[in-house]
Amino acid sequence: LNPAITMTASDGKLYYNPGESQAIDLIVKGAVEIAEKYDVDGIHMDDYFYPYNTEKNFDAYIYSRAKKEQEDLSLEDFRRRNTDRMVQEIHDAVKGVNADLVFSISPAGNLDNCINLLYADPSHWVQQKTVDVLIPQIYWGFLHPIKPFEPTLQEWKSITDGSEVKLQIGLAAYVIGARQNLSEEESINNEWVEHDDMMARQMEVSFQEGCDGVVFFSYSSFFAPDPDTTSIVENEIIHIKNFNSTH
Repeated sequence: LNPAITMTASDGKLYYNPGESQAIDLIVKGAVEIAEKYDVDGIHMDDYFYPYNTEKNFDAYIYSRAKKEQEDLSLEDFRRRNTDRMVQEIHDAVKGVNADLVFSISPAGNLDNCINLLYADPSHWVQQKTVDVLIPQIYWGFLHPIKPFEPTLQEWKSITDGSEVKLQIGLAAYVIGARQNLSEEESINNEWVEHDDMMARQMEVSFQEGCDGVVFFSYSSFFAPDPDTTSIVENEIIHIKNFNSTH
């Protein structure tokens, strides 16, 4: 923690507020330090922007100052603007160290939640050319009742199509073999239990749709599975290897 930067409380936790210039500067300096001191291929951000269901009083004072300059500025647009600024400043600073470094972000897979709850709009980053790779966390099966894999992938493709931004799909290796409580239909709840080729099938769809790659979360899930999912994980690995050998 940096005591010189004011932190904001939300749901019993303390956060650096994206609306504070000092907070953004701190994050940018951290990225630059890594880029300068270590032999890395790039800088990657996970899906941490604003807290989920951020209270209105989280940034009321900072927002009130912004409203003085732009009366019609909504709170939602104000927050997304702050996130856009943070992303752009990280991108520019990292590229200033080495233009060949890759700047990637893995936003939440539910695009609506990403935009309206986390106040992070990936379409802005694509338009502003402030990200090299998007890795949306599409951590759901083909039968998911709200965000099934294939339509969700298409939503993300619509953002990156026609741009230079690469799209790699985040896949949920940690869900392999796990029963979920999503529906009254057991076929939906047991999709990851009854099928031991989920990763390979999602990889196939991703590459068929022209995506640049896939990313497993977490890769360690293949090597230290729970005892009751070991056989499913081992079969998943076989299917993945078979897919790789034929593509």
